[in-house]
Order: sequence, then C-alpha cells, then structure tokens
Amino acid sequence: MSNYIGNVLSLAFGESNVTDLKKGSIAGIADIIHKAISTVTNEAHFRNLIDWVECHRPGLMISKNVLGLGGPALVISSGRRFPVAELDFGFGSPVLGTVCSTIERLGVGYINQRQSASGDGSWTVSAILWPEMVEALESDPNHILQPMNLNHIQL
Repeated sequence: MSNYIGNVLSLAFGESNVTDLKKGSIAGIADIIHKAISTVTNEAHFRNLIDWVECHRPGLMISKNVLGLGGPALVISSGRRFPVAELDFGFGSPVLGTVCSTIERLGVGYINQRQSASGDGSWTVSAILWPEMVEALESDPNHILQPMNLNHIQL
C-alpha cells in the first residue's frame, strides 16, 4: 500500500464572460465546453498527469476554482457511467441515485448529471446554484430542466 496514491481527477477549465454567454448561441457555448474538455480527454494528457503524480506525489490537492476561490465558477461533474439501476443494496435497485457535495462557498456552483434509474434514457441532474441561476433555469420557456418530484422517480 505504500505505493498507493489514491484517486486522481483531471479537471477541464473553460472560461467566458457573462456578456459573451448572453450574446452567444448554445452552439457557441457548447464549443467553449468542448474545447475545454478535449484538452483533458486524451491519452497524452493522462500519461503526463500520471507521470507528474508519480514524480511529485503531491498528496491532497484541490483546485482553487472548486474551493470557490478566483471568482464565480460552475463545476460540472459527470456521473454518466455510474450504474444506478444496476445497484442492489438488498432491497432492490434504487429509484434515484444522486451525489453529495461539500462545496459550500458562494463563489462556485455545482452540477452533476447521470442516467436516471428509470431506464428510459432520461437523466437526473443535481445542482447547487446561485439564486439568480436557479431563476434563469426556471424561467426557460423550454423547461429543459425541471424540479424533481415523485412523478419523475415514479413513486
């Protein structure tokens, strides 16, 4: 166990100002996100990351953005491959799988998405957001995101 390092996460960072986001299209915002993600989802990046961790053995490190330092940030994490419907704790599969975050600083919002346990292809999105962002999402005329209720989890 002396060689065990633990979990290593690689974070992608994209940046834009509010004015550009408001003026831009969904496709433009998706391009910003895609560019950020593509820098950390390739073999060369992970090989360099593994080499760096093995050489430096830094111990616990947390991004300043995740801690809410360095300005407002929105952390988007994925539980896309977390097999909620395949779990069984002895009383059947759960109807809802969610995450918990200890991020409490006002400078960061947090969104996590994963497949719904319903098996119909829908997603569950958990969010810790600023009141202004919640208001904007709730006022979306397309109602893409909806508050969770018992109908969503079929109870």
